[in-house]
This record gives sequence, structure tokens and C-alpha cells, in this order.
Amino acid sequence: TGFAFLPSAFVASMEEAEKAVICMFSQAEDPRIRKQASDFCDSLRQQDGGWRLACTLFLHSKVLEVRFWSLQALHEVVLHRYAALTPPDCAELRAFLVSLVTEQVPKAEFPAFIVNKIAQLYAALMRNEYPETWPEAATSVLGALNSGLAVVDMFLRILDAIDADIVNAEFHRSPADSAVSMRVKDALREQCIPDIVSACFTILESYHASHPALGKTCLGVLAKYIPWIDIGLVMNDKFVPAFYTLLAREDMLVEAAGCLTEMVLKKMEPAPKVLHLRNLVNKEMLEGALRARQTDPDSAALVSLAALVASICKELLVAGEKLSGRAEEAGAGGLLEEMMPLLLSCASSDQDGVANETMDFLTAYVNMLKRASRVAPEQTAQLGPILGVLQLKLTYPAEFDFENSGEAEEQFVEFRKDLSVLLKNIARISPGTVVSFVQGAIGAVLSRLWEPQTTFGEVECVLTMLYELGEIIRLDEASQNPEVSMAAALAMVMSSGIGQYPHHTVQRAYLEIAHRYAKFLQMQQQHIPGVLTCFVRVVTSGDKLVRAKACYNFIKVLRAIRAHLAVHVSGLMDALLPHLNTTGGDMEHQERLYLFEAAGTILGSDGLPPEESARQLERVVAPLVERMEAVAARYVGAARSQGGDASRVVLDGAPADAFLYAHIGVSLECIGWLSKGCATLWRVPNSSEKLHRVLNVSVGVLSLLPSNGRLRSSALVYLHRMVDCLGTGMLPTLPPALSHMLAASGDDPKGTTEVVTLVNQMLSKFKAESEGLMLVIVSQLSRAVLERVNSNSDLLRDKMSQEGRELRELYKMWLQLLQTAGAVSMLHVWSAADNGSVLQPMVESAVHGMVLLEEPAACKVAVSIVVSMANKWASGAEAIPGFQAFLLPLVARAIFQCARTPAGNPNDAQSHSLLSDLAGMQRSLRTACGEDWDAHLSKHLLETLALDPQAVQRFLWSLSNASEREFREVFIAQVFAMANTAS
Repeated sequence: TGFAFLPSAFVASMEEAEKAVICMFSQAEDPRIRKQASDFCDSLRQQDGGWRLACTLFLHSKVLEVRFWSLQALHEVVLHRYAALTPPDCAELRAFLVSLVTEQVPKAEFPAFIVNKIAQLYAALMRNEYPETWPEAATSVLGALNSGLAVVDMFLRILDAIDADIVNAEFHRSPADSAVSMRVKDALREQCIPDIVSACFTILESYHASHPALGKTCLGVLAKYIPWIDIGLVMNDKFVPAFYTLLAREDMLVEAAGCLTEMVLKKMEPAPKVLHLRNLVNKEMLEGALRARQTDPDSAALVSLAALVASICKELLVAGEKLSGRAEEAGAGGLLEEMMPLLLSCASSDQDGVANETMDFLTAYVNMLKRASRVAPEQTAQLGPILGVLQLKLTYPAEFDFENSGEAEEQFVEFRKDLSVLLKNIARISPGTVVSFVQGAIGAVLSRLWEPQTTFGEVECVLTMLYELGEIIRLDEASQNPEVSMAAALAMVMSSGIGQYPHHTVQRAYLEIAHRYAKFLQMQQQHIPGVLTCFVRVVTSGDKLVRAKACYNFIKVLRAIRAHLAVHVSGLMDALLPHLNTTGGDMEHQERLYLFEAAGTILGSDGLPPEESARQLERVVAPLVERMEAVAARYVGAARSQGGDASRVVLDGAPADAFLYAHIGVSLECIGWLSKGCATLWRVPNSSEKLHRVLNVSVGVLSLLPSNGRLRSSALVYLHRMVDCLGTGMLPTLPPALSHMLAASGDDPKGTTEVVTLVNQMLSKFKAESEGLMLVIVSQLSRAVLERVNSNSDLLRDKMSQEGRELRELYKMWLQLLQTAGAVSMLHVWSAADNGSVLQPMVESAVHGMVLLEEPAACKVAVSIVVSMANKWASGAEAIPGFQAFLLPLVARAIFQCARTPAGNPNDAQSHSLLSDLAGMQRSLRTACGEDWDAHLSKHLLETLALDPQAVQRFLWSLSNASEREFREVFIAQVFAMANTAS
């Protein structure tokens, strides 16, 4: 024990400290007492000379918790308070630690957590003092290795701690850490690294059989040191054979493979690197190790071997690229060609961890071929086996859970995306190779398609590979062999009946191919019936996991082959009709809408006689119209029986609003989507009559139940479609419908926005023909919008709340409507005699829009509206008395208010465009109003903005005399000046 750090007067303190530490670690003690004990121990650790107490406690106490606390206290001193120790104190601490490692450890059987803490403490002290103050730190332990297994174990743990706490780059948090690492490594290299490596070999040789745990630890340490020691210390006839021999040891394979991997990755110039790898790699032993582990349930061994093989291949690949054009390049390429079968066998492993180790190399290899100016035949020959690996790894595992995907499923989906990128890159390098492989894979799968052992994953995989090639290889791309081409591969798929395969992933892949290669169906029409049959089966009764996407793709394919659909219309409609006229089943609403759009596309087929189109349309629409009329009549009767109180109406046990939406609202949406497929078909008289009946039903129900938001939205969907289908023929029906919808929207800005959007659409399409409708509706519409905006103007600047966003959308849509009205010469409806009361609020809303919205795009719309109104009503034949005097003060104020909002930031590109529009607006007003505009502008600049009179005169002179560009620059400069003054 030889160290009496404390005088006898402190023995009592030592005993108290031991009791306190025991109490602190005891889970059975009262938490309050444990807290007191912890505080007491902290005070001991913080006091001067506390490290001596810790040393003495460790030597004299037999309690492991006390010893661990003592080592913790010493570790904290070394890490954080070592500079406060005197040189004699430091010398005493070093002597204690060397004695502990070389004298105490051999005699005591310390548990692993104590030994690890000693190793950490030793490394921390080396970090501070090696080599300047403590040059013998490493040699002291080396010299004691003959003291027994405990010291050997301690030696390896100290080496591991040096790596973890000093050398390892992950520990470096600052340049100072990097400097310490370099200092320690340089000193070890100069002093004793050869001795350390030699000692490691002796440990391996002596203990790998009798004490395999020491052997594993030794290999782990070597793997960490190989990257920075002289490679010659391990690249010799002692270590290399030992590493390969230990690959046969189940308990040491991972660590031995790790050492070989680090030797492979050792940084060198490319030519010496190839020679190094030629001398290091023993392909036969690697093959034997891989073969022996193929059935090993523990994948760690195979993963380590795969990492080793992949590292060899990757280093050869990089070296070969750097040696391009030099004689040594052939050596790298030859060795890489030898190693590729091993690499591909690892890549083909059914253990994902093993295969994943090879993917970085495969990606790098393919990318290298992409960059190469010429691909050698032997390199092209490797692409086939790589494609085989991709086919294997793209295949869904049988246990993949499509309905309840978890982390494993998500990882596999991401992995497939990476593999698809690799496949497409290979297709860019050698299209013929990939097409030939995929066509062969398709043929192989089709030959055993209906055999029990053929899995859905195999079938889906070859279809997915064919689908992905569509991004790279054109369908009409010339092929040296017409029998091996994209067209030939597609013909195999389309004529095979593979679309009837029962698994949803195969159906989805087949239908995705039909969508992507719809041009192929145009060229080879004999495949159309089979494709349509598959689509109809999936969209009407297929798995829910694929049905929605199939419905969408069905529409796309139908549009692509529209010119060839006429002969198939009758059969398609017979198959779809039962599903179009039913309201039950498990079909989602969006799927049903897609189905109606598909039916419309079918009925709009090129070459279909109009009478046949009308007949088929009657079959679809008539049941829906009759059902809606019957439901509406039931509702009217029920409402009357309740004395007109619609809120009390119940139909088939459901509230009236839900019942009406399910039986009328859904039907309205379905007919609206049906019309998307064949807009011109509705011009047939019988069809038009049906649509007007539907329109009357929807308007009638809305008038009875105006508060039903869902039904109103359904009616709007229908009305938007009828703008395209019925044209101006729908206009006489609209005033009552729009009136009821505006009344129904109440305080809901979203409902009002929907109506304004519809009116804007009709105004854009029908222009002057919509004048009658506008004259009737504009007064109610203007009041509905402006009352909501003016009563909640504070919300317009609230961009975070839902209410604020909805009100802003309403205001912006209103401005869009006014802009459209100006563009189609329909502003006069606001100045008509019956609507005169809304003219002033409408004008004010446009001017205020320049300021309130604070969005450059919306403000630009407001500016254009104001200019249109000024040109129309401020002067000329249509001038309104008093309009100019009313407008100009508002605009003069709004221009500069707008320029000072966030929307007028001159440093923003969009805002700069707005400022240009504001400058143009002033010139337009000068043209329309002459000196009256100058007077109002001057007054505002002088009185409100308090500008210098001379500056105002210069501004007005530029407005009248400068070019448009020059005045724009003057105006923007004035805005800058105002912003700087304000700040």
C-alpha cells in the first residue's frame, strides 16, 4: 500500500466518506438522505486535497461502489481541475496510477467497470502529460505485461481508451483536441508503437486459443490503430496470415475482418495501393470464409466479410480511376474483375445487412462507367450480374405488410428507390444490355406465372423494372435486334394475361405500365381489349390498396387511346354502369368520381355516333336525375309536414342535411365529373335537357336548405362544370341559385368566396353575354362581400388565423372579379341605375386593396382595377359627375401608403414590380385627369407627407415630362428616401 496520503487526523473523514458513498449508491435509502450523502461527497471531491482522499479510499475500501466513486473523482480532477495541482501533486498522482496498474491490478480481481474506469483515467492523464512530463506512460505498462493476464487486459483497455478519448476523430471538438491527438500519436510512433504492435501479436499468438476474449479485444484495438501506424508493422508474414486464419474462428471473425478492412482502407498513392492490395488480398481464403458462413444465422460475421470485400473493390475502383491511362490501371482492373464474383455473391445475400454493405460500391461502379468515355467489354459484361442482383433485391419479401407498414417496410421502400436509380443509370450506360436482361426476366417469370412457387414479388419486380426503363429508353428507340426491344418486352407483357394476376402489387405495376406506355397501345391496338378488361376489373372490384390509383390511371389511358375507343364503348359501359348507379359498396367517394370521369371520357370517344353517345349518357344520368328529384320531393313533403321547419326534418333516420348530401350532393358531383370527360357531348339536346333538370333540382334544394355547406359546395362543383358544358344556356337559371348561395353563406367568408369564384369564371367565359346575370346579381354580391370585409377589416392583417386567411382569400377573389370585369368591359354593371348604391363601396374596396392586403401580387391587381375605373369614369364619354373628385384624393393617399407597406419593399423583386406599377398608375391618372391629378398629388405630398416644396415640384415635373423609365426611377428613389426618413 506504500502511500500515506492522509494524516491520521483525517481517518475519521475517510470513514465518513466511505459511509456517504455507500449511502449515495444504495437504492434502499430514503431519497432525502441519499441527497444529503451526495452533497457531502461532492463537497469532499471539490475541496483541496480531495484527490488524496479519493486515492486512499480506493486503496483501503473493499466496497466496489466506493472504489468506483474514487476513480470518478480522480477522473474529474484530471479532466477539469488538473491545472490547479502542484508539480509534486501531479507526480504523486502519476505514481499512484502506475502503481495501481502495474501492482494492484495483478493482485486484485477488479470487475470490468472498475478496470474500464482505470483505463479512462490513465488515458486522461496521458492526454495532459504525455510525452513531455510523463514519457514513461506507455512503456511502464509495456514493461509490466509479464505480470499476468490482468495486466495484459489492462494494457488493451488503456490502448482502447487512448483511441476513444484522444485519437479518434469523433472525439475532436476543437482544434486543440486535434493538436493533442497529433501530439500523442507522434510520440507513440517515435517511442514505442513497434513495441505495442509486437506486444499485440504476442497476445494474439499466446491467448487466442486459451483466452479468446483477450484475442477479440486485441484485434479490436489493432483495427483502431492500423489507420495511423506504419502499415509495415502489420503488413507482414506474421499478422496477415494470422488475420486470415482467424477468419475461420467464429468468435473472432468480425474483429479479424475489421483489421483486414482497415488495412485495405489505408491511405496511399494509387500505384502503391494496387500493389498493396495485390499482396494483401487472399481471394481463396475470403471465398472459404464466406462459404462457411452462408448458413450462419448470425449475420454479423457475413456483414463484416461483405464490408471487407466491398472495401477491396471500392479501393481498386478508385485507384483504377486515378491511374487511368497508366500501365498500372490494368492491374487494378484485373484484380477488381477477380473480386467481382465475391462482391456480387455478398450483394445477392438474403440478409439485408450483408447486401447493404455492397451497395455503395455498386453505385460507385455504375457511376464510374457513366463518367467513362468508353466502357470496356469486360466492364459491360459485369452489368448483367449486377442487374441480377438488382432484380433479387427489388423483389418484395413475402412477409411485407402493405396494410400496416412499419419501419422495416419504410426502409425497404426507400431501398427500392435507390435500386431503381441504379437500374436507370445502368440503362443509360448500356440500354441494350438492360432491355435484353429485363425481357429475359419477363419471359422467365411468364413461363411459370401460374405455378405455385412463383411469388407475387417476382412478378411485380420484372414489371417494375420494365416500368422504370420508360424514363430512360424511348419506346421507338432503334434496336439492333427487333426481337429484343422495349416494344417486344411490352408485347410480351400485354399479351400474357399478367394483368389478371391476383396480387394487388402486380395489378398496380401492370396498370402503371399501361399508363406510361399508352403510346404503345396506339401503335399496337390488338392489346387494347386486354388492358381495358384489366382496368375495369380493378377499378370496379379490385383491392382498395390499388383501386384509387387504378381509377386515375384508367382516365389517363382512356384519353391516350380515345381515337380507338369507339368499338369498345358498349362493353365498357355495360361493365361500369352497375357501379355508376349504385351508392353502396366499399368504393371511396374520390374513386367513384374518377370512375364517372372515366365514363365521360369513354362517351366522348372519337368516332362514336352522337345518338349512341346520347343513349349511353341517358343510361348513366337518368337514374341519378330521377333519384335526385324523388329525394327532393320527399324533402319538400317532409318540410311541409313540419310546418316549414327544415331543421326538424329527418329522412330514413338521418338528419335532412346529411341525407340530402348523400343522395343529391354526391350525385351532383358525380355528374360534374362525368362532364369533364366529354364537355362537347352535352350540347346534344336530350343531354342538355337532363342537365337543366339537375340544375333545377340543385337550385330548388338550396332554396329550401340554404345552410347546408356540403350541399352548397357540391352544387358549386356542378355549376363550375356546367359553365363549360351548357354555355350561356345556363345563365337564366343562375340568379336564384346564386342568390340562395349568398344568403346561405351567412358569416362564412369561404362560402362567399366560392360564389365569387363561380361568377368570375362565368364572366371570363361568357363576357358580354353574362351582362343580364351580372345586372341582377351584382348588388347582392357586392354587399355580401363588402359587408364581410369591412366589418372584419382587422382580420385582413392576421395571416396566422384561419378566419384571417379565409377573409383575405375572399378579398383577393373579389379583386380578381373586378379585374376580370374591367378586362371584358363589364364594369358598367356597377354604375347601372339599379346598382348605383354599391358603386362607391366597390371603388373604395379596390383602392383600399392596394394597402390592406400587403401582398405584391394582390396589390398589383388592385392597382390595375383602379386604373381601369379611372380611365372609364374619371373622364371621357362615360365619365360620372363627381367621380374624379371622389377618386383622386383616395388614390393619392393609397399610392404612398402602399409603397410604405411590406408589399412596397424596393429590395424585393416582386415588390419592385409593384412599385413600377404604382409609377405607371400615376402617369395613367395624369393622362386621364390632367392637372387635377397634379393638384391632389401635390397636396398630399406637401401636407400629409411634409415633403420639401422644391422636391414636390421636381417630382411633378418628372411625372409630366420625364420618360416612363425615368419617372419610375424617380418614384422608387422617393420611396427609398421616405423609408430612410421613417427609420
